[in-house]
Amino acid sequence: MNVKRCIIIDDEPHARKLLNQLISQSAHPLEVVGEASNVDSSITLIETRKPDIIFLDVRIQDRLGFEILDHFTNRKFDVIFTTAFDHYAVDAFQYEAIHYLLKPYSLAALDTALERSINGKSSAQNGSDASGIITIPSRSETLRLKASDILYLIGDGAYTEFYLKGGKSVLASKSLGHFEKELNPNQFVRSHKKYIINLNEVSKYDKGSKPTALMSDGRTLEVSRTYKGNVTNRL
Repeated sequence: MNVKRCIIIDDEPHARKLLNQLISQSAHPLEVVGEASNVDSSITLIETRKPDIIFLDVRIQDRLGFEILDHFTNRKFDVIFTTAFDHYAVDAFQYEAIHYLLKPYSLAALDTALERSINGKSSAQNGSDASGIITIPSRSETLRLKASDILYLIGDGAYTEFYLKGGKSVLASKSLGHFEKELNPNQFVRSHKKYIINLNEVSKYDKGSKPTALMSDGRTLEVSRTYKGNVTNRL
């Protein structure tokens, strides 16, 4: 397996130190070829060291890491954002980040990010990005939702209704089958030809002769015989 060259860009020394430690423990071969703590030196470092991956803090001193990426119009390196702020996830999505690591980091999260880099999958290519943001095309606009805000999906032909926390819903102009491929299978499961449910939002599962899933908003959804085994094994 080829060793990937990486650069760590963060204005916090302890954050750079922790990331170095996790990289040394990772199962994926990585070589840290440089570190930077500000925007200008980061650009110079990338140009001279030509990394395969950069670990980029979103906020660097009083500036944003996105400025660095704007400098490289034909980017030849993967970007893994590192930040304590999850509200920059949508911006990271637009820059086709491979992953979005939230501080404090973990080895498992780092390895997930590196798997994406090795497999050549960006957050944008995956539909549901590393921070759990999913793209929802509607009739008039494209929305980006947090997967954790989705309770369940109900399909109706070429359309899918997303039911969200807070009693809201969004109608998407894609089929349920489309979103079944896009959503994280560890969190979402097909429970019926018309339904996909968020396993984290199931309040009660009745696996009797007519199985049902009581969702956190109080709605009861039928679980069909076809999908009963799959749901039962996951709950």
